[in-house]
Amino acid sequence: MGHWKKAEYQKKNMTLEKRMNAERAGDRKKGLEEREKGERKMNYREMSHEEIEGTRIQIQELCICKSCLTWDPCAEKIGFCFPAVGKNRCIKKDKGCICGQCQAAAKFRLNQDYYCIIGPQKEKWEL
Repeated sequence: MGHWKKAEYQKKNMTLEKRMNAERAGDRKKGLEEREKGERKMNYREMSHEEIEGTRIQIQELCICKSCLTWDPCAEKIGFCFPAVGKNRCIKKDKGCICGQCQAAAKFRLNQDYYCIIGPQKEKWEL
């Protein structure tokens, strides 16, 4: 590689490296800001068994799934917004959604609808 081409190659790589470092710094800053606001993501994969169980219980205590018109009584579990619960495989027909009114969704800053059909909000739980 000629001197000019090598210098140009190094310049491009340096620019790319600077841009990547700036993006990483921005991501870190954004993460800190989200944590300060209480909007941090919950990393389900890094939760201990006790943390998973405690969070599941908190969600199920606040859960309003059984009040929903789409609810199917054949489902034994509630709290479909949580990964440990998953979705309701009994539901045959969508009759509306009240997920947006749920205190569990508010507490954990979840903003999706139809958890019973779609399953948990993957980006919020870092799945």
